[in-house]
Amino acid sequence: SSAASDVYKRQIIYLEARALVRAVKRCATSSFGKDARCLFLGDNLAMILAFERSRARDYKLLILIRRANAWAMSRGLRLRYRWIPSELNSSDKSSRMFEQKCDGKLNLSEVASNVRLLNRVFKAVDPLAELCGLY
Repeated sequence: SSAASDVYKRQIIYLEARALVRAVKRCATSSFGKDARCLFLGDNLAMILAFERSRARDYKLLILIRRANAWAMSRGLRLRYRWIPSELNSSDKSSRMFEQKCDGKLNLSEVASNVRLLNRVFKAVDPLAELCGLY
């Protein structure tokens, strides 16, 4: 069944890219979506690098990148894409529920420093969030 898992691994990048295009569209069509800076975080390194550089060998992925860039150009958005490790991605916890437990190689102090770094990034992106008590 490794062939089936290979197909799934190839398809997951398109699903995540479609979700990213939808997030860009949502940013562009929001009331704050004109001439704004938008930061998108993802745990798929290949997809994040492709979107950040606006390049891909795969034509299906390139089409999705172009859609995101079209939304950005139409509204004057400045998009940035950054990779975060899967361990820090809170939206992925349910997908890892049935995976084997960590083998102990994960350094908890390293994870804690990454969480502190992400908090600083979010505060820099949205300074009003701290005033509202979101961080």
